[in-house]
Amino acid sequence: MKIIRRYILLEMINPFLIGLAIFTFVLLMDKTLSLTELVVNKGVSVAVVGKLISYLLPSFLVLTIPMAVLVATLMAFGRLSTDSEIIALRASGISLYSLFVPVMIFSLIATVITFIIYVKLLPWGNYSFRLTLFNLARTKAAIGIKERVFNSMFEGLDIYVDEIERDNSFKGVMIADSRDPHDPQIVFAKRGELLSDPESFKVILRLYDANAHPRYITNMTRYKIINFPVSDFVLTLQKDSSGIIEIPQSDRDMPMSRLYEMYVTEKQAGRRYYSYLIELHKRFSIPIACFIFSLIGTPLGITSKRAGKSGGFAVSIGLILVYYILITGGENLGDQGKIPAFLAAWTPNVLLGGIGTLLLVRMAKQ
Repeated sequence: MKIIRRYILLEMINPFLIGLAIFTFVLLMDKTLSLTELVVNKGVSVAVVGKLISYLLPSFLVLTIPMAVLVATLMAFGRLSTDSEIIALRASGISLYSLFVPVMIFSLIATVITFIIYVKLLPWGNYSFRLTLFNLARTKAAIGIKERVFNSMFEGLDIYVDEIERDNSFKGVMIADSRDPHDPQIVFAKRGELLSDPESFKVILRLYDANAHPRYITNMTRYKIINFPVSDFVLTLQKDSSGIIEIPQSDRDMPMSRLYEMYVTEKQAGRRYYSYLIELHKRFSIPIACFIFSLIGTPLGITSKRAGKSGGFAVSIGLILVYYILITGGENLGDQGKIPAFLAAWTPNVLLGGIGTLLLVRMAKQ
């Protein structure tokens, strides 16, 4: 049995790695194209873009590892079934439950790895991603504003500065503010300076002794000037890279301690806490999907004669779509408070796990 179990494990490793690479590449493709625009249009180095992609990997791996486990199970048992090795093994008196043991070990290892990535690496990766983009925006703002030049690299703002002091403060600032298309304005200020806020990932242009004028004058008798002793403008790079500079922290990005704290705080305050509670459940339900996929993939792989080849990917994609439609739909309903958080996060596991158990038991009795 040790030889047979090692044989099944080795049979799963290659399709697992191939599936992991393909699914991760597909999910990364969209972000990679967006990040590539930073190299082409913003002059960001390839090394920095490589770091950004590495920070994104954990958020994709928590999804692609369960997918790869399903592919590995389907293709391994599909190949064994196609070559009649399953029939030979069972004719030798080896039960299907014994053949499932190495699959269970493989999936439980994948479950632990996915859980660690979800709980530890994913919040770290998303924080590092936002911090790197913040530093890029801060650097671009510092070097982008030049004397006596109209600068339009910041979204909705065209900035002109008369003079830059040695301490990098500004004299004589004019801003054409078109962020509100219904109320565009021209702002003049005697002085200005750049400030950075690492906590909120913002770069701020602060103006002193500023006044705002309407850009379009429809009635000279109603010309209105607004004076500001101090006025702040949040600077972001142009959104030609899908707005990736602005990344607010979501419940999925929070560490477990912060997530639980937000859940308790929102619940005690009588506000909506469902999203935080659902995310807490998902930290466990999605890693356990590795085991659920192996449970349903074993009998389906044996019964599918084509699963050893391209059919394994076809069946796995169908099951993955079902799973993520269920969990996405459940999460949306749960966020609205229409169903309990437990059902929102665990229904796909319970449903597919139940079907997988029935198929496995039924096939084992044959």
